Amino acid sequence: MRFFIYVKVLILISACSTSPYVHRADQYNRSSDDFGRTITDISQVVICYNTFNSTPDEIVKLALDECKRYGKSASFLKQDYGICPITAHMSASYTCMGDKKTDEGYYNQGIPKGAIMNYDGIKFRY
Repeated sequence: MRFFIYVKVLILISACSTSPYVHRADQYNRSSDDFGRTITDISQVVICYNTFNSTPDEIVKLALDECKRYGKSASFLKQDYGICPITAHMSASYTCMGDKKTDEGYYNQGIPKGAIMNYDGIKFRY
């Protein structure tokens, strides 16, 4: 009997899950200095998502699109459980870097094509 209760709870929780979205911390904070103003530049973007129904490509695409709106490229920074609500419990933070736009010369993480990378002492071309 308990098994069926756990299954029902799991189904209800998964039904409440949301699609990945860009998290704006002070979006509804009326006492914020930027409330109601158009954002002209960002240095970081946070994507909230549910690990059960989101793919890494969706998260990366959202981050790239958000940074691209300001003429920048996205670079992965960290993941955290403490920022987003429970329906989209995981957050991925990206740094919006420089003036370079994400284009054919860059891969998903803002790494230039042909860059030499060092992974545990093994060098390879990205």
